[in-house]
Amino acid sequence: MRLYASVLIGWMRLYASVLIGLMRLYAPVLIGWMRPSSFCSLSS
Repeated sequence: MRLYASVLIGWMRLYASVLIGLMRLYAPVLIGWMRPSSFCSLSS
């Protein structure tokens, strides 16, 4: 039971780190897509 719990915690940590990485990667893109004016001002 303890082994199963440790494996589950390990998978949850891995999943959370991947999710946080994706959110960090896509957050500026989503913000720029929602607000095109700020995105245009940044790109120009």
